[in-house]
Amino acid sequence: ENSANEDPIPVVANGIVYLTVDRIDTQLVALNLPDGSELWSAKTTTPTDSPVAGGNVVIMPAERESGEDVTHALTAVDGTVERSLPFTNRPFVADGRLHVLQSGRSNSGEDIERLQAYSINTGNRCWTQKIQGRVADRPAYDGQTVYYPVVDFGVVGIDSQTGAKIWREEVQNTHPDKISGTIRGHPIVSSGRVFISTYDGRLIALDRRDGTRLWTRAIRPVIVNNAARWYDLGAVSEGIL
Repeated sequence: ENSANEDPIPVVANGIVYLTVDRIDTQLVALNLPDGSELWSAKTTTPTDSPVAGGNVVIMPAERESGEDVTHALTAVDGTVERSLPFTNRPFVADGRLHVLQSGRSNSGEDIERLQAYSINTGNRCWTQKIQGRVADRPAYDGQTVYYPVVDFGVVGIDSQTGAKIWREEVQNTHPDKISGTIRGHPIVSSGRVFISTYDGRLIALDRRDGTRLWTRAIRPVIVNNAARWYDLGAVSEGIL
């Protein structure tokens, strides 16, 4: 049981499964993938989302007893808390940096996400970038570029080293009910392409280098009581999506 995170999603990296739990003395456990044996457990503050694994660290969004947001960086070897940083919004690890988002609004009332990258080793901020709109889900990463899905816009490609915007590709919502925006779920990167799915029932392939639209295929959206269900894009294996 896990009251803090009702739907904990296990994360697998380097043959280890990481999972948040709701125990008196444990909030995160690491299991050996082949046999499920417990490698270590860690006591932290209350988890608020599933962990994120990257390199030699495990990132866990959490909340202090005071209600303040915090993100813990633990070593993947034994679960020691190396660093705690004061934010939790959609953490993501790329190139030894922790990417986090801070939501806000512009003077004209439009949604803005402030994307910040911090060194996992030192906690120092490496760069900051603004994203117009509201990020829909976790990004995709290909080793160089991070691809963020934006609800009412499309996709933004950001250089993971410098934070520079490489490209933006707008995707219009053609569905008459535009309450929930355009992009659904998270993007997938494979074979030089970025794949995204939309609320109005389209699967779109973009060139990962510059965002050029390569093709669009209609997929039937699932409608329940005039509202679209949440659905993820899926996965890519051996050239099949």
